[in-house]
Parts: sequence; structure tokens; C-alpha cells
Amino acid sequence: MENGQNHPAVVLLVLGMLGVLIWQIQVAVTERGRSMLRRWLGRNSYHLLEAKFSLLGGPFWWRRSRSQLTLAFVAQSPKGTRRKGFALCGNWFLGLWREEVVVEWETE
Repeated sequence: MENGQNHPAVVLLVLGMLGVLIWQIQVAVTERGRSMLRRWLGRNSYHLLEAKFSLLGGPFWWRRSRSQLTLAFVAQSPKGTRRKGFALCGNWFLGLWREEVVVEWETE
């Protein structure tokens, strides 16, 4: 066997491991944003029903940094009313290291 024959397999293995690592980081970042949003909603008497990563950033698309996370979510009030909104999680500079949440509700 020549030395170069294993090269493509090693490259594929490294790329696969890198893909898994990037996916795991995205899952962890999204979960951190969800927990920040859950706490914010709890302080404001809401219960989080659903939250998902918003790639385009919703209403925050032009005023967020790359270190912040935008979530599209559905929450329930104590009276049972469901509301949709977007949450910008983290600080402009420090990102998710800083517990900051800005919420914009969709108009009904």
C-alpha cells in the first residue's frame, strides 16, 4: 500500500469530525439562548412553548452582532393566550456570555 492511499480517508474523517463539532456547538448555543429566553419569560409571567433558531434574525436582522443569537418563539401568558415573538439573546460584544434578552412581539 502506498502512503498516499489513506489520505482521502483521513481527510473525510477529519471533515466529518469537524462537521459534528460545529453541529454540537450550534446545539449548545441555541440551548443557551433558550434558557436565557425561558428565564426572561418567567420573570414576565410567560411560559415558553416553542423556540427555534432564526437564521435571518427577524426584526433584529440589521441591529445584531455575530455574537448574538436570535430565536423565533411562541409563549403562553398566565391567561392562556399564545403570543409569537422574536428574542435577541446576548450582548452585542460579549454575546451569550452576558445575560441580556430583548423581545419583540409580533402584532396580532
